[in-house]
Amino acid sequence: MSTALSRLLRPVARLQVVATRAVSLRPHVAVIPMGIRGKATAAATVPTKAPAKATTAAAAPKGKKASAATTTAAAKKPAAKKPAAAAAAKKTPAAATKKLTDKKVVKKAAVKKEKKVLTPEQKEAKRLRAAELRAVDKRREMKEIALKPPGKPVSRMSPFNIYISQHMATPGRSLISKDTADTYAKLPEAEKARYAELARAKTEAQKATYAAFVESHSAEEIQKANAARRWLKRNNVRGYNDLIVDHRTPKRPAGAFLTFYRTKFNSLEGDKIGEKAKAAGKQWASMTDVEKKPYADLALSNLQKYDTERAAYEKI
Repeated sequence: MSTALSRLLRPVARLQVVATRAVSLRPHVAVIPMGIRGKATAAATVPTKAPAKATTAAAAPKGKKASAATTTAAAKKPAAKKPAAAAAAKKTPAAATKKLTDKKVVKKAAVKKEKKVLTPEQKEAKRLRAAELRAVDKRREMKEIALKPPGKPVSRMSPFNIYISQHMATPGRSLISKDTADTYAKLPEAEKARYAELARAKTEAQKATYAAFVESHSAEEIQKANAARRWLKRNNVRGYNDLIVDHRTPKRPAGAFLTFYRTKFNSLEGDKIGEKAKAAGKQWASMTDVEKKPYADLALSNLQKYDTERAAYEKI
């Protein structure tokens, strides 16, 4: 019985030896033994994908070359685990960055200083300093709004002023002497007429320059500039005492009484303006409403005309 069983198992042992050699020579082929029952056993092989180099090594003869191919294949097997190693390598910098970020946060929290508590004197000094800075900014803003006209609005330049300006411009005469007025008074009439003509020409030129400056700005800009100049004057800022004169601005008409006063000025009693004004007041008080009506109507007509002109001026 035992002899018959050993004879049946000999082919199985031979198949196992062949399978072992095949695995050593062809690492890309896996041998799966089938179960043994009864009289015989069978072996099935399942091929796996492998590089062309491994196939060439399997076809080589036995011995040292086979062992070399086996060593090469065995050395290349771990290369399949590179993606996992790369993924681990990619995760490592993120973790390191997170640790560095945590350290930075901790460091910043450690550097943070406590808020300094100010004394009442320091608070007051800080408040005054802030108010001073605000005032400086306000003055700078107002100066920009106030504009800078070319000189002052001169109504008329006198011949004597022209004479003085030329007299001071003479080399060696930097100051006006006491006898300057006497010297001008003794000039010939032709020389005085020449200075008068120069004064008239200079006055006209200055008026034209000033008017061109005013007309280069809108009515709203001139009004804002004058408001800024009033503010600067109240705050003792030098150089902004004079308002900008806009020749385009319509003049507000007089009321009923002033219309009467101007109309009757020459016929009123008195030599001085004060006396004439006092007489006009008495006469106006004694007049009836019917007598005052013509002057009131004239004043109302002038006011309506002013409103029309003012509306047109605001649109400039």
